[in-house]
Amino acid sequence: SVRCVLETAPAETAEVPWEDVVFGFGGSIPLSHPGTYVGPVMGFWEDEHINLEVQGNDGSTQAIQLLQAGQVDFAQVVPESLINAQNEGVEAVSPYTVNVFSSKLCTSPENAISDIAELKGGKIGIPSPTSGLVYFVRAMLTNAGLDPETDVEYVPTGYGPAAAENLANGDVDAVAYWHGWFISTEEMGYEFDCHELEGMEAAPGHVLVVMQELVDSNPGLVERIGRAYANSIEYALTHPEGTVRAYWELYPEAKATDVSEEDLLASSTRQVTKALGDFVFDYEGWQHGHNNPEGWAALVKFMLDTGQIDSEISAENLINNDFVDSYNDFDPAEIEGLPDFE
Repeated sequence: SVRCVLETAPAETAEVPWEDVVFGFGGSIPLSHPGTYVGPVMGFWEDEHINLEVQGNDGSTQAIQLLQAGQVDFAQVVPESLINAQNEGVEAVSPYTVNVFSSKLCTSPENAISDIAELKGGKIGIPSPTSGLVYFVRAMLTNAGLDPETDVEYVPTGYGPAAAENLANGDVDAVAYWHGWFISTEEMGYEFDCHELEGMEAAPGHVLVVMQELVDSNPGLVERIGRAYANSIEYALTHPEGTVRAYWELYPEAKATDVSEEDLLASSTRQVTKALGDFVFDYEGWQHGHNNPEGWAALVKFMLDTGQIDSEISAENLINNDFVDSYNDFDPAEIEGLPDFE
């Protein structure tokens, strides 16, 4: 294995205190989110003097609850959970957008539907009852004229590939997951017919969330967390194979043993490359971590229109872009020049 320390690590690092940070992820840690696992392996958190503990939580709603309770310091969640939390008076904010909105509601090709209303009376697989994808499903059903409380049954199908088998077997009529999950299960041979929300091209898919109190009391920590995360994504963009090996280093149980390592590495590298397409936004001025106010406003509107929040929330109150320049205060060429993790 190899661990690298950037030559251009932040100035005066020796004067920056080491800090323990608990990072909650709204779900189990997937291959499709390298920001959570590349940094510990490549030393990007150490560069920022951060002792990082990453926890997989049972969905975004639970991650927000743990954040509010002070049991995690940062949480990576779907933004709908933050919007809902602010609607309930929780003083949390997103200082970092991770990737583009990519939630999908899919059936099997054999049972394809032309209208979401056809799911009335059916079963919909969701990762867990506290998954942020519940908000997305409720919106899709409401837009189709269904009652999300009574017209379907929600079935927890977990965060792994088992849900694809549930769908193929007819145990559920549709499943709701994010793009990275569909990429990984399609690589396993499963096929889907999918439906998406319109108007979400600039909306966030996953975001980092922190309590406003921490932003006020320790803005330097927010900056350092964001920069280490951005370094991790930049590394993944230029080292997809090394990114897969980094994932296996931290999560060896995720490395399948029923196929050759060569085939598994090739398959996993394809998955990472496809997933990372969602981590670079297509608008002028984009930088790692930037929160697009228009994208957030679109998300707020859909939650308001579908009755999931009861009052308008300003996108500006949900986000904080003050640290974006600091997140990107590194040399991308230096990251690209790092060796692949082996």
